[in-house]
Amino acid sequence: MLLIDSAVIVSVLCEEEGSTNLLTSLAQAKDRCTTPLAVFEAAIILSRRHSDDVSFGTSIVEEFLDRAEVAVIDLPAESRSMMAKAYERYGNPKRGGALNMSELITYAVAKLTNARLLSTNQAFARTDIEIAS
Repeated sequence: MLLIDSAVIVSVLCEEEGSTNLLTSLAQAKDRCTTPLAVFEAAIILSRRHSDDVSFGTSIVEEFLDRAEVAVIDLPAESRSMMAKAYERYGNPKRGGALNMSELITYAVAKLTNARLLSTNQAFARTDIEIAS
């Protein structure tokens, strides 16, 4: 399974540099998924960039997910404890952590579902989850 974070959704929809490679990775994956938080975060980012209307960003993101056959999965119940562990290891700034709240949730979902992560965020490379190329 390939887990797609919000940065990938935004990059593809805004046709940012490297988005062609991201589309290739998406096309090669058999099962694609994302989280409700990634959907919401991408919608907010797109809305800020284009219209400040959240429904605008939401409709664009939802259309993309439908076309790309990306499932929106529920957060596993175990993600609460995994996020706390991830914060201690990868998010706590006192320990050199670089992941923010959204990224900690993404990490937890990837870890619990054994998904490869497709992200433009280099901070995930310092974690123990599998990164898709």
